[in-house]
Amino acid sequence: MLAPTHADACLVTRLGNELIVAAHSALEAELEALNASKAAQPASDDSERERVEAQRRSLQRTWRFVVIDDDTINAFVTDQLPGYVFVHRGLIKLMGGDPEQLSFIIGHELAHHLCEHNGQTRNIAAGLSALQLLAIVAVDPTGVLALLLELGAMSTLVSYGITLPASRGHESEADALGLELVVRACRDPRKAIRAHETLAAYERSLGGLPDVTSIGATHPATLARLADLKARLPEAEKRYKQAGCSERKQQLWRAIGLRD
Repeated sequence: MLAPTHADACLVTRLGNELIVAAHSALEAELEALNASKAAQPASDDSERERVEAQRRSLQRTWRFVVIDDDTINAFVTDQLPGYVFVHRGLIKLMGGDPEQLSFIIGHELAHHLCEHNGQTRNIAAGLSALQLLAIVAVDPTGVLALLLELGAMSTLVSYGITLPASRGHESEADALGLELVVRACRDPRKAIRAHETLAAYERSLGGLPDVTSIGATHPATLARLADLKARLPEAEKRYKQAGCSERKQQLWRAIGLRD
């Protein structure tokens, strides 16, 4: 791990802390809207409110943004280390240290924590294991199903039919929330989602197909994710302008003698 005082580590930590503040702001706004809706319709479903409250609680933990001194292109979180977000130095180099693109990447990983995606995946796996055992007991007098499980065929079917689609759904959800967070942090959303353009170009350089989603992939195709984000871009830019982010940045740049 890079020392916390290293320039790359300082950049990632600063961006991460900006996004934590943005997440607090986003959740407070969402909770306010839900409270207003509840007042207007007392019998409304409380599930969304419970989700927001759970995310607010998760934000109260201590957050650490760690740069791993490794040239591979990666960023990740794990529920075994709640509150930690890891970014490989190779990813920072690939994006030229661009704060907007890196902000989106960190926001995406932070969204996995807030949405508890790793925990959901673990619960899906546990539930499917229990279901398999029940199926064996209830409908497998011949032992054929048990044989399929032993050979791994059933696990493969479950993976392709349930686990992998769920994983791809988590990635899309994290992209959407990550975009919301970068806007809240006053990062230009149009520049932020270029992160996927950068990743797609890197995939092409390795002979990959960033426009094809494999049935066995844990992530949607990079260009498909970019297309989804571009569909969300008009609303994101509208909120960015309404917040006065562009004007405030221009004032700051003029004050310190810089230009966009």
